Amino acid sequence: MKQTVMKKKSPIDEFIALPDSEKERIVEEIEAETPEERLAKSRPLNARERAIWVAFQRKAARPKPGKNEQPPCNAATTGRAGAVTPP
Repeated sequence: MKQTVMKKKSPIDEFIALPDSEKERIVEEIEAETPEERLAKSRPLNARERAIWVAFQRKAARPKPGKNEQPPCNAATTGRAGAVTPP
């Protein structure tokens, strides 16, 4: 007999499934806090969360100018046989 494993709903899916009145209440509650109050409630990232955050930053970061740039691929500069050069 096969057992099916139910996938846990993400917090986003749970929020979307709430009625509109409940969503409004949650949003008002969050907006009522000042940034200082939110910061006081927060905690430092643990090692696993920090690794995920660093990996995200690495993937999302734009390359620095001059790093990993390749010269333009142009038939005249590559020296390939049969390359057409401008007159």
